[in-house]
Amino acid sequence: MRKLGAKLQPGIRFVCYHDVFKQEIGALKARLLQLGELGDFISLDRAIGLMGAQSPLDRSLFTVTFDNGLATTHQEAWPLMKQLGIPLSTFLITSCVGQPGYMSWEDARQMAAL
Repeated sequence: MRKLGAKLQPGIRFVCYHDVFKQEIGALKARLLQLGELGDFISLDRAIGLMGAQSPLDRSLFTVTFDNGLATTHQEAWPLMKQLGIPLSTFLITSCVGQPGYMSWEDARQMAAL
């Protein structure tokens, strides 16, 4: 994102993850703090709204997503995102919800309530 110290141009960037393990939380936190120095975090809904309205942007914005609805998203990533005040969107594989290694519907409801 910062080739040779070049300034990041205004725009929305989607930061997509699949999984994060307990031993990787420190690295994830460091990366998110770096991104926070370069711009602001916004929810997926806000990003979609800005794109739909073709709103002009004056700064860099980041939207963080996790794919597949893995249990580690709820157990590891979500608490960190709450701590840092960063919105998080998760894409669930509905046929896998509640299966070993995946979030439950209750986990998803808990995350959606915030």
